Amino acid sequence: MKLINCEIASIADKREEVKKFSFDEIESLAEFNHEEWVKERISFGWTYSPYRDVEKKLSPYFVPWEELSDEIKEFDRDPIRNIPKILNLIAMKVVRSDIDNFDEDLFKNELAKLKNENNQFYEKNYNFEKEINEDKAFKNNSFENSLANDENKEKKAKKKKGFFSRLFKR
Repeated sequence: MKLINCEIASIADKREEVKKFSFDEIESLAEFNHEEWVKERISFGWTYSPYRDVEKKLSPYFVPWEELSDEIKEFDRDPIRNIPKILNLIAMKVVRSDIDNFDEDLFKNELAKLKNENNQFYEKNYNFEKEINEDKAFKNNSFENSLANDENKEKKAKKKKGFFSRLFKR
């Protein structure tokens, strides 16, 4: 909350309640949330894959925020939007912090730090994805070559069969 100059307070606090975050606040916190999520998952042994597999701890969402679809970004935005409502359920609220204590660059620095940590992971895993795609291409080529070889074998077998049938007809 400090990243957007807010804090959590009792519902009895005299300061005005923030009932809804601005678009920029939601985007900022959602992006930060995504980067934190990536960092957390990496620490539990998850890795990137073009396909999601919970048992193998693989996820296609280990990419920078900018590369996520809006549909996936909503998984990070939605909880942020709901913070004020959820806090109200437990007699708490979001309020603006004292402006004198706010460090405007705090969010940018924290996000940059997280992104730098995650960039090594992103770069490593893009190479992994490239290797997977190259492997798929190799397998597809091998499969296509295998089919072509099978067709050639069938043609040769038919020729031999034709030769022997003609030979034995006499």
